[in-house]
Amino acid sequence: MSVISTLVLSAAGQGPAIGSVDNLTGFMHVELPSLDPLKLLTLYTIVTKLEFDDEMIAMFPLVGGDEEEGPWVVSIPQEFVGALTNISDGDINDFASEWSETDELAAEDWSLEQSSFVIEILKKFSKIAVTTAQQMYLRIDL
Repeated sequence: MSVISTLVLSAAGQGPAIGSVDNLTGFMHVELPSLDPLKLLTLYTIVTKLEFDDEMIAMFPLVGGDEEEGPWVVSIPQEFVGALTNISDGDINDFASEWSETDELAAEDWSLEQSSFVIEILKKFSKIAVTTAQQMYLRIDL
């Protein structure tokens, strides 16, 4: 079963709308390799140098879609968006190396290049989100 992960920018509170449409044409979005809240949380702890805590997953609440059937839309916390915007280009490979060695990414054989690419996209979308006062969401479809 293939997972489609889509990073979406929209106004705050648009999670239900993002989860209810079949086509994301009206939203700024990009498909990324199988992302999920746990993978994002591991990156968040790496970037912010916080100790991982399972309870931190609550930072990525389900805000749209069908809880049982999907798609699932989670809100990406503003703290993470801010941390992503502050990543220097020189730190991307270091963060990507550490992230690709986590259990969450190693289990799917993510390469350093794949991890770096995803961080670069997350950083670009974060900067747009901050500049345009939009919310970042992650939509997950099966």
